[in-house]
Amino acid sequence: MRVIAVLLLISLAVVFTVSFFRPAKSRRMQERVKALTDKYADKARERAGEAGDKTAEGIEKIGRATQSVAHAGRRAHDKVFHSTAGAEEERKLREEYGEGAERGKD
Repeated sequence: MRVIAVLLLISLAVVFTVSFFRPAKSRRMQERVKALTDKYADKARERAGEAGDKTAEGIEKIGRATQSVAHAGRRAHDKVFHSTAGAEEERKLREEYGEGAERGKD
């Protein structure tokens, strides 16, 4: 269990670093993570009854943590470099497509 926690923390640190230095790349990475977590959470729910539901909850929490860390990295990028490449661009996308919408898809 400790190994999983350490790996999760390392992966969140990598996500933050990528988000800080490469905001556009982090958005693409965040969309891939969202797609994968949705896919595997659905698979977990379909199988194993209550244990599958608990697994799906854990997967969704990891996905939300990843998204939060990526957004924090982009916000930090904006503050440090005084740019609009990070969270400001995310705000515009949210206004255009709505919160949680699949962007660019009809």
